[in-house]
Amino acid sequence: MRHSVLVFVCVDSRPPMVLLLRRIPSRGGVWQPVTGHVEAGETSREAAGREVWEETGWKPDRLVDTGWTCCFEHRGETYCHSVWIALAEQAFLPRLSDEHSEGRWVDLLGAERMLYWPDNRAMLRRVKDWFDHRQRGMTSGTT
Repeated sequence: MRHSVLVFVCVDSRPPMVLLLRRIPSRGGVWQPVTGHVEAGETSREAAGREVWEETGWKPDRLVDTGWTCCFEHRGETYCHSVWIALAEQAFLPRLSDEHSEGRWVDLLGAERMLYWPDNRAMLRRVKDWFDHRQRGMTSGTT
């Protein structure tokens, strides 16, 4: 089994925005959040921060460990993503790695329509629920 991270880089605005990256054609040309492998000797948190830096050129202000995991089969191998939310104070212009051809900030509903992989869409819906819960708490005076 290969351990990896799935990082939703988000701005906590109303509505919340998420950064999606488009893979280059030789890597499928699909839209997805930041993803990558956990390297030997690295924690999931360290991998999440490193992958965000490598794929966007941005160091996360805050990384939230959601505690969620999604696993899938690809080319005969099982991958398990640890899911993270990286909170940015504001949208930024990503410095794309050579794995990506485009980056785009979109609201969560628009992002769901753009994502190709079902597990990415399922985790994005959980991110939306996380923001809904968080914003309800902010308006009711609790945190």
